[in-house]
Amino acid sequence: MTALGAATATQVILEGGFPAIAWAAEGDPVPPPLGVYGKLPLVSKVALSPDGTRVALVMNKPQELVIYDVNLVTGKTAAAAIESDKIRDLMWADNDRILVVTSVTRKDAGTLFEEWFGLMLDVHANKRIQMYSYVSGVNYAQVFGSFYRIKMDGKYFMTAAGYKAPDAVNMSGSQGSAATFSANLNKCLFAFDPGSSRSRRLDEDLNDINDWVISPDGKVIARSEYDDDTHLWTLRYESEKGWKIIYEVKMDLDTPTLCGLGRDGRSVLLYMRSGELQNSYVEVSPEGVISPPLDINGNVNSPIFYPTTFALAALF
Repeated sequence: MTALGAATATQVILEGGFPAIAWAAEGDPVPPPLGVYGKLPLVSKVALSPDGTRVALVMNKPQELVIYDVNLVTGKTAAAAIESDKIRDLMWADNDRILVVTSVTRKDAGTLFEEWFGLMLDVHANKRIQMYSYVSGVNYAQVFGSFYRIKMDGKYFMTAAGYKAPDAVNMSGSQGSAATFSANLNKCLFAFDPGSSRSRRLDEDLNDINDWVISPDGKVIARSEYDDDTHLWTLRYESEKGWKIIYEVKMDLDTPTLCGLGRDGRSVLLYMRSGELQNSYVEVSPEGVISPPLDINGNVNSPIFYPTTFALAALF
């Protein structure tokens, strides 16, 4: 075989079971098989407990997803399989329990959509609590984001948004279809005790709320809403007299995104997806004053928030 002949490849099995392709020197390399690109990483998510003593991670096994809880001090490890095809997020609810956010794909009236669920998991004790399973007025325990680990009365809670009946009484016929039941239910934000079925309602409204911003002690600071009939996007700020509107814009598509707290811990951070401030982050004060864009030359970045104060730390 000449130097211009066909290349040869040797498959090497690395620790963890992933193949690496070692290409021979002669000729042009042959691309690896498509199956290599399609494989999930062995470890997909990693999270550190609040006290820094334990690590949670997701292992992608051939037939299942497994959550590992590793004690960095004692070396003790426990594992629990998760019955879902997708894990969206992984974080610690407190120093002993892990929040696992999963989703499944459903089909309703010819439309595909994702249903999300929040599971608080004690891996060592093999105990699981699903968010909204014990909230009166909730027939189908879906979650819709707004995941914060907060501390109230010296104890950690996990927050999540959901839907519930306005009169706190289960509604017949709402089981099963996210596409059909949400129009008759209130959007709500609850805080859940990771170690029990107890929960606290933080906010609830019939308005179609997109996102909430809360403080580390569980105080609701701001929320964004969108009215499909008027095409009005509204940013409300909580004050001593109740909710006040600090910013509104009429827009059919590409409305702003409420991201979190600003740098001072009082303002809120918006990502502007259209208009004169398109592709930029701005801070809005409690009085409704909008700052100049925070990023440079219109570059689209991602915000990083301090884990203890929830305030904006940087854009990267």
